[in-house]
Amino acid sequence: MTDSEVTRVVAEIGAFTGIGGLLVGIVGLVLGLANLVRDKGALRVELSEAAIPYNLPEYPSNIDWGLVNVSNSGRRPIYLEAVDLILNTGGKALLFSSQSKQLTEGGEPSHTMFDIGNVRKQGYRIVCARARDARGRSYYSRMSFANKIRFALLRLRGAV
Repeated sequence: MTDSEVTRVVAEIGAFTGIGGLLVGIVGLVLGLANLVRDKGALRVELSEAAIPYNLPEYPSNIDWGLVNVSNSGRRPIYLEAVDLILNTGGKALLFSSQSKQLTEGGEPSHTMFDIGNVRKQGYRIVCARARDARGRSYYSRMSFANKIRFALLRLRGAV
């Protein structure tokens, strides 16, 4: 083997090693970013306008009940400050406010029952439910397309 052949083999080995290191580095970066995103706390808010409480004396069966479930879908604990309803008029109906209820990953979600018949009797429509954490971030329940338009209009008016 001549010196030029040895030099070429060493250069090829260096190139393959460099490409391998680059690929491992990119994979490490992607995994690190995925872990960072997964580590953030996030609340999942679910609004049900037809809740039926079975065998619960504090919720009479002759009233139409609604239910807002708030759970932590992130890996960090989050402190829940308030749960309210966003109404079609831009108003808010406060359902729950506390001195910070801690929600942990995989822990018990927060259940808030409300008298939906009373909201409907007053002529309001519910656009969505909102949960606020201790850092002031708001999380919203899923909305239908029509409610998304209503919500966008409420935001434009500065009502929400």
